[in-house]
Amino acid sequence: TPLRHGFTTDPGFAPDSRVMEILNESVCFDWSWGLAASNRRPIFVSYEAFSPIFASQADQFLKQIRAGSQVPHRTAAPGVTLVLTSLGWYNTPTHHNPSFVDSLVSRVASPELAVYMPVQPSSAAAYMREALCSTDRLSVLVASKHGLGLLAKQPSPGLHQEPETLTGWTTLAEASATAGPSVCFVAVGDLMAEVATYVVPHVATK
Repeated sequence: TPLRHGFTTDPGFAPDSRVMEILNESVCFDWSWGLAASNRRPIFVSYEAFSPIFASQADQFLKQIRAGSQVPHRTAAPGVTLVLTSLGWYNTPTHHNPSFVDSLVSRVASPELAVYMPVQPSSAAAYMREALCSTDRLSVLVASKHGLGLLAKQPSPGLHQEPETLTGWTTLAEASATAGPSVCFVAVGDLMAEVATYVVPHVATK
């Protein structure tokens, strides 16, 4: 975006909007934290492999939310939304590191944390809407920035997608109690769902 004295000249932005570019994930997370603390809604987009750089800051942010919730007169603040992209093998070998999400989901379940791994653009939009309406929460949305062809088509017979929250285990339990399938593929995230979509029809014909 063209800048003039630090301000954008793009007519699509407000006259007092500011565009700042910096290659420092830690600073970007702190900016997001500060925006949320000042009652604004930040969206921080980063490569999945770069997110471990600010893992400690994310822990401190969650700790601050937890401690702040114990203060009776404190007003809830807008949540911080992280969007992690450039996933797994779609990046170079030096950029394969999903450990940030590993460190988040290994903690005890807490209301101040939500991790979303949508499998289609429609579910990604729904989860993003939920994240942007949240307060006192760190929302992490993990999604590929590349088009996934198979998932854009009609789902394969026998492929079940959960459109809402993680209720898949209940679905599997109900299927096991009836005449459910003998083999179940469970995929978390769009890349894994893409692979499962490809594999299921081949396995079904064997």
